[in-house]
This record gives sequence, structure tokens and C-alpha cells, in this order.
Amino acid sequence: LQYGIIFLMILPGLYANVKLYPYEYIYYNQLAGGIRGAYRVYELDYWTLAFKEAQTFVNQNAGENANIFVGDSKPSAQTFARPDLILNALGSRKNNWEKYDYIIVSTAQNDDEKFAKFPTIFVVERDGVPLAYVKKPK
Repeated sequence: LQYGIIFLMILPGLYANVKLYPYEYIYYNQLAGGIRGAYRVYELDYWTLAFKEAQTFVNQNAGENANIFVGDSKPSAQTFARPDLILNALGSRKNNWEKYDYIIVSTAQNDDEKFAKFPTIFVVERDGVPLAYVKKPK
């Protein structure tokens, strides 16, 4: 009976780990509303691991020597980027966003809201909650 109770207690966490893979660290229990309840209230992908999935999409779709804006998460994207892609970190506050072929932006710290006017072409999400967007400014 004790083992059954223990199993029932850890079952929600195990289920969430499978459902959220590979972003298990964004888990919030149901008392916080799960990740849907935590979205825009608490930070989810603070390590910007979703940039790997977003960068993989860009690698498959970007033309040669494409100009990619990745904000202050350049190291996260650079690790997985094709060698020919030009990655740009956050620079001048008066950026001409249209000069970029793609914009990869995280929902951490609500960074994605700055780029809401651009069409979204790919979303990295888990359980219906977006973690990163790929935008096309042109």
C-alpha cells in the first residue's frame, strides 16, 4: 500500500517529465496551474534551451549566409547554427529589424512581445505554451 501511494505521488512529475521533454526543468506543479498557469507569471525557459529546436528549423530553411537575429541568447543559438549563418546579438536599441532574414526570440522575460508585429513561421512549444518563436521580418 505504501509503494502504491508513493507511486501515485510521483506519477504527475513523471508524466510531466515525459510530456515536457527535453524541457523538464520548466515543470510547474498543478498548484501553480502547470506550465500553462506559470506562463507569463514565472520564467519558463530561462536557459533558452528551446533555441536548439528553433535554430534547427532555421538551419533547414534559411538560405546561404542568412542574417539571423538571436538577441542576447546568441551562445545558445550559435552552438547549433550552421557555419555559414550570420548570428547577431542584441546591439543598438534602434535596430532595423527588416535587415534580418529571421529572428529567433524566447518568451523568457517576455522578449517575444517586442517582435509581435512580425509574422511567426515556427513555434517551439510544450503543452500548448510557446517557449521560442522564429519570426520572419521580411
